Amino acid sequence: MRDFKLRAIEAKYIMYFQEVMRVLYDESKKPNFEKPDEPTPPPITCCPDIRKLIYKINLKNWKNNPVEKLYLEPLHKSFKALQKELWLMWHKGINYWKIPLYENDVMI
Repeated sequence: MRDFKLRAIEAKYIMYFQEVMRVLYDESKKPNFEKPDEPTPPPITCCPDIRKLIYKINLKNWKNNPVEKLYLEPLHKSFKALQKELWLMWHKGINYWKIPLYENDVMI
C-alpha cells in the first residue's frame, strides 16, 4: 500500500512539474518587447522529460559509481536547485515584494 501511495504521489508530481517545464519552455521562446535594446537570455532549447530525470536520479548507488556520478551529480544539483526555486515562488506567492512594507519608505 505504501508503494502505491508513493508511486501515485510521484506520478502527480511528475505531471505538475512537466507542465511547469512546458510553460517555462514556451515562455522562453517569446521575444522581450518591454526592453528590445537589452539582449535576451538564450531560450531553453528543449522541454526535458521529468519522468526520465527522476528515474535516473532514483538509480541506486549512482553516487558510488564514478562514471554515473560524473553525469548525474550536475543533473541532481540543478534539479534540486530548480525544485527549491519553484517551491520558493509558490511559497512567496504572486505578490511577493523584495522590500517588506515596513522598510519601504516610498509607500509609507
